[in-house]
Amino acid sequence: MANIKYLTKVVTTYLSGPMDETCPFCHHTQAEVLGNKYFLVQLRKCQNCGLMFRFPKEKPEENLRFYQFDYKEGLTTDLPSNLELKNLLERQFKNTTKDFSGKIDLLKSYVPKGKLLDFGCSWGYGVWQFQQAGYDTIGFEISQPRAEFGSKYLGVDIINRLEEINNLAKESFDVIFTSHVLEHLPDISNVFELFYKLLKTGGILAIFVPNCDGCNTLSGFKKKKSFAFGEKHTIAYDSSFLSQTLENHKFSVHLLKDHHSELQVIAKKIMNLNEAF
Repeated sequence: MANIKYLTKVVTTYLSGPMDETCPFCHHTQAEVLGNKYFLVQLRKCQNCGLMFRFPKEKPEENLRFYQFDYKEGLTTDLPSNLELKNLLERQFKNTTKDFSGKIDLLKSYVPKGKLLDFGCSWGYGVWQFQQAGYDTIGFEISQPRAEFGSKYLGVDIINRLEEINNLAKESFDVIFTSHVLEHLPDISNVFELFYKLLKTGGILAIFVPNCDGCNTLSGFKKKKSFAFGEKHTIAYDSSFLSQTLENHKFSVHLLKDHHSELQVIAKKIMNLNEAF
């Protein structure tokens, strides 16, 4: 059943007057409506950059409030008890939805060691696993309760304020890893510039997001609208947008697709085309 609280907010947004209809990436004003969900929530595609996004949009401060306490997504957000955490660490998260061993193996094939940023790390389960794998890792998480839990109970380094990550030194990281985070952001106009700034030249950006390829067709939209957009997902990424956008931001892209509705993107920060994969 649709989230009544969210739909009430959507109705209030419609009734409150003129709404921001600009693209959350390029701020272009023209977009095509691809379809709707719950009758009121639309998936739109920017006619300038090709980004698919949810409408109505929400303000960044509303998004920030939602992710403090209201966002619920199983092990992603549920803070474990002491006993549960002990069991998870002993198992190294094996056979859970937060087992990152496959993603770590993928990263190791590009960058075996180095300094890593886990962007959108929740309560630190990924930060901890990357540390166990030999990476010098810090996390970034906007939810203060989850960031504090990871720092206290996993002993990992997590920053949780936008000012902190924006003020990190240029070329701080060999790897930036972000798993099922970018589809939750209310505005992505500066996120790729931030990644480019923080990565060392030759560094690797690893992005994992829901695979929304095909949402601009009727059959594709019907198949994927359940996860492509809604209260939690503000952006629907396809391979075309990610490839073009990363290339425009001086990344050399190697795009992978798996069989579980996920896009995997591995991109290298380059200075010129001769450094491409």
